[in-house]
Amino acid sequence: QLLDGEQTHTPRREEEVQHWKIYRIMSVGSETIPKIELLSAWFCPYAQRAWIALEEKCPGNFTVSEAMERKPPNIFEKTPLLLEKNPKAQVPVIIDRRGDAEVVVYESLICVEFVDEAM
Repeated sequence: QLLDGEQTHTPRREEEVQHWKIYRIMSVGSETIPKIELLSAWFCPYAQRAWIALEEKCPGNFTVSEAMERKPPNIFEKTPLLLEKNPKAQVPVIIDRRGDAEVVVYESLICVEFVDEAM
Protein backbone atom coordinates (compact mmCIF):
# COMPACT_ATOMS: atom_id res chain seq x y z
CA GLN A 1 0.00 0.00 0.00
CA LEU A 2 1.28 3.45 -0.92
CA LEU A 3 1.39 6.35 1.51
CA ASP A 4 0.39 9.86 0.43
CA GLY A 5 3.04 11.28 -1.90
CA GLU A 6 4.90 7.96 -2.24
CA GLN A 7 5.71 6.86 -5.78
CA THR A 8 6.48 3.51 -7.27
CA HIS A 9 9.06 3.00 -9.97
CA THR A 10 7.89 0.78 -12.80
CA PRO A 11 10.43 -0.66 -15.25
CA ARG A 12 9.26 1.87 -17.85
CA ARG A 13 9.73 4.76 -15.41
CA GLU A 14 13.24 3.57 -14.50
CA GLU A 15 14.08 3.36 -18.20
CA GLU A 16 12.98 6.98 -18.69
CA VAL A 17 15.08 8.12 -15.73
CA GLN A 18 18.15 6.28 -17.02
CA HIS A 19 17.57 7.70 -20.52
CA TRP A 20 17.51 11.21 -19.08
CA LYS A 21 20.69 10.66 -17.06
CA ILE A 22 22.56 9.61 -20.21
CA TYR A 23 21.81 12.90 -21.98
CA ARG A 24 22.14 15.23 -19.06
CA ILE A 25 25.35 17.24 -18.98
CA MET A 26 26.30 19.01 -15.80
CA SER A 27 28.62 21.99 -15.96
CA VAL A 28 29.29 22.05 -12.21
CA GLY A 29 32.99 22.49 -11.54
CA SER A 30 33.77 23.18 -15.16
CA GLU A 31 35.97 26.12 -16.03
CA THR A 32 34.11 26.83 -19.26
CA ILE A 33 30.59 28.16 -19.19
CA PRO A 34 28.38 26.81 -21.98
CA LYS A 35 27.38 29.35 -24.64
CA ILE A 36 23.82 28.00 -24.85
CA GLU A 37 22.33 26.23 -21.84
CA LEU A 38 18.91 24.65 -21.41
CA LEU A 39 17.59 24.27 -17.87
CA SER A 40 15.30 21.29 -17.99
CA ALA A 41 13.59 18.59 -15.93
CA TRP A 42 13.30 15.02 -17.19
CA PHE A 43 9.60 14.80 -16.35
CA CYS A 44 8.48 17.99 -18.11
CA PRO A 45 7.07 17.65 -21.65
CA TYR A 46 7.30 21.43 -22.13
CA ALA A 47 11.03 21.37 -21.46
CA GLN A 48 11.37 18.48 -23.90
CA ARG A 49 9.70 20.65 -26.54
CA ALA A 50 12.47 23.26 -26.17
CA TRP A 51 15.09 20.50 -26.13
CA ILE A 52 13.79 19.11 -29.44
CA ALA A 53 13.90 22.58 -31.00
CA LEU A 54 17.54 22.99 -29.91
CA GLU A 55 18.42 19.53 -31.25
CA GLU A 56 16.94 20.46 -34.63
CA LYS A 57 18.48 23.93 -34.97
CA CYS A 58 21.90 23.52 -33.32
CA PRO A 59 22.67 19.87 -32.59
CA GLY A 60 25.55 19.39 -30.19
CA ASN A 61 26.05 23.13 -29.63
CA PHE A 62 24.21 23.45 -26.33
CA THR A 63 24.27 22.04 -22.82
CA VAL A 64 21.33 20.57 -20.92
CA SER A 65 21.43 21.09 -17.15
CA GLU A 66 19.18 19.70 -14.45
CA ALA A 67 16.86 22.31 -12.99
CA MET A 68 15.80 20.03 -10.15
CA GLU A 69 17.90 18.43 -7.42
CA ARG A 70 16.68 15.23 -5.82
CA LYS A 71 16.79 15.20 -2.04
CA PRO A 72 16.05 12.14 0.10
CA PRO A 73 13.57 10.57 0.38
CA ASN A 74 11.76 11.63 -2.83
CA ILE A 75 11.73 15.40 -2.79
CA PHE A 76 12.77 17.53 -5.76
CA GLU A 77 14.09 21.03 -5.12
CA LYS A 78 14.65 23.70 -7.73
CA THR A 79 18.27 24.67 -8.35
CA PRO A 80 19.52 28.15 -7.43
CA LEU A 81 20.28 28.81 -11.12
CA LEU A 82 16.64 28.16 -12.08
CA LEU A 83 15.38 30.38 -9.27
CA GLU A 84 17.78 33.12 -10.36
CA LYS A 85 17.00 33.02 -14.08
CA ASN A 86 13.22 32.54 -14.12
CA PRO A 87 10.96 34.52 -11.79
CA LYS A 88 8.29 31.82 -12.18
CA ALA A 89 10.85 29.10 -11.30
CA GLN A 90 9.59 26.85 -14.09
CA VAL A 91 11.32 24.96 -16.89
CA PRO A 92 12.32 25.28 -19.66
CA VAL A 93 14.81 28.14 -19.52
CA ILE A 94 17.30 28.88 -22.30
CA ILE A 95 20.37 30.91 -21.35
CA ASP A 96 22.18 32.31 -24.40
CA ARG A 97 25.68 33.61 -23.63
CA ARG A 98 26.88 34.00 -27.22
CA GLY A 99 26.80 37.80 -27.32
CA ASP A 100 28.02 40.54 -25.01
CA ALA A 101 24.88 40.36 -22.88
CA GLU A 102 23.33 37.19 -21.51
CA VAL A 103 19.84 36.48 -22.92
CA VAL A 104 17.42 34.46 -20.78
CA VAL A 105 14.26 33.06 -22.34
CA TYR A 106 11.58 31.02 -20.58
CA GLU A 107 8.12 29.56 -21.34
CA SER A 108 8.26 26.64 -23.75
CA LEU A 109 6.63 28.20 -26.83
CA ILE A 110 8.70 31.36 -26.47
CA CYS A 111 11.83 29.20 -26.13
CA VAL A 112 10.95 27.35 -29.35
CA GLU A 113 10.31 30.64 -31.16
CA PHE A 114 13.61 32.06 -29.88
CA VAL A 115 15.51 28.98 -31.07
CA ASP A 116 13.85 29.18 -34.47
CA GLU A 117 14.69 32.85 -34.97
CA ALA A 118 18.03 33.24 -33.16
CA MET A 119 19.86 30.03 -33.99
